[in-house]
Amino acid sequence: MNPLLWLVEDEPSIADTLIYTLESEGFQVRWFERGEPALALGAGLLFAILAGIMLLTRKLDWYRVADPARLAGAATAAAPSPAGSVRTIAAGGLRSCRTD
Repeated sequence: MNPLLWLVEDEPSIADTLIYTLESEGFQVRWFERGEPALALGAGLLFAILAGIMLLTRKLDWYRVADPARLAGAATAAAPSPAGSVRTIAAGGLRSCRTD
């Protein structure tokens, strides 16, 4: 499958030359005469991709996935503090979070 390029050019003769050159190099070219439709289509595609990712990963705990201590494989030790928070000591340093 050839890579797809979006070409935004308001002059048809220049666009035709560019399209011919790019297609002869193996690219698929989608031509837009104005930038607004290309931006709208790009924003729509980006939204669809992000919505699909969010739908597929809606039950995934991203805080746990991105936890630096878990990623580093470090052992953690938790000790309650008098202020009602838990302090976690890990390879990445000292973190505090409220428990109440």
